[in-house]
Amino acid sequence: MFRKIENTRAGKGLFLSLAAPALCILLVLTWGACTQSGGSGNTNPRDSEDTSVTAGRAAAQTQGSPAPEINKVTSPELLEVIQKHRNKVVVLKFWATWCPPCVEEMPKVIAFYNKYAGSEDVALVSVSADLADSINDTVAPFLKEKGVPFPVWVIDAAGPEEIVARLGLDETRWEGTLPAAFVFDKQGRLSKFWIGPVPEGALEEAVKGLL
Repeated sequence: MFRKIENTRAGKGLFLSLAAPALCILLVLTWGACTQSGGSGNTNPRDSEDTSVTAGRAAAQTQGSPAPEINKVTSPELLEVIQKHRNKVVVLKFWATWCPPCVEEMPKVIAFYNKYAGSEDVALVSVSADLADSINDTVAPFLKEKGVPFPVWVIDAAGPEEIVARLGLDETRWEGTLPAAFVFDKQGRLSKFWIGPVPEGALEEAVKGLL
């Protein structure tokens, strides 16, 4: 089980209105919610430094490519996936196709993955909170449209409480807000997390600090 070392909260909120396009959509996944892009919170000023690669360019390079591997996963199976990357820094990223901030952030996630693809030190585990039976109709077309190059796991869990308990994320107090990112060090200990979009350059900084 993972032990928390340090955390960073990057804003948290529930936006359930279906009327305004700038807000997030709460579907049948009653535990899923998302925060608006650029939400405020208790963050370190240096987290705002622009140290990431150009996300838009990375996304454009993979635009129109075949959809990546997609698998349904339970909470225990997700823990096994993470543990297979032991001795690597693991970035666990939760998102959904119906979450506007998640969609907006996806090019940056793609750029991060492309930078560390094939790395022996860093692994990205991408988890979709979409309905497990929507893989063919929703998830796969979305990934192909956005040019997502990395494998995606679609979580099949009763709610965030089950995931938090299984992965040892209790101290994060995560309630299913999307997007969310958790960084584990090479010993499998939780080092940092963000509830909401990751501040510019913060993920890169967190990972480099663990290498």
